[in-house]
Amino acid sequence: MTERSQPLSPDHAADRIRSQIRICREDIARAKTRILKMTNGNVEANATEWLAEQQLEVPKEIDLDQAGIEQILQAIAKAIGIKQAFFQAAIELSCNGCIALLGGIHRPDVRIG
Repeated sequence: MTERSQPLSPDHAADRIRSQIRICREDIARAKTRILKMTNGNVEANATEWLAEQQLEVPKEIDLDQAGIEQILQAIAKAIGIKQAFFQAAIELSCNGCIALLGGIHRPDVRIG
């Protein structure tokens, strides 16, 4: 008889995601290239599109009872890190005078839990 492991609590899942988020300089550099080629100035929409092109997403809800939850949490952490790299790239380009952020940049809080 196998014992079923207990599902993750939302707080524990959030901690696992937070601990795995990485913002890499390589992702920031790739995002800068993407931003400089943007025809639409909506940074949030372009960041979401960039994630989709990489087959990544940040879901609004997560079923913590589903099979493979650890891999799902890792993929979410990767997506959050890449999206944050996109925003970081926009801020760096703006600070260097390469682009002008009109009206500022609205960066939604990527909170978990």
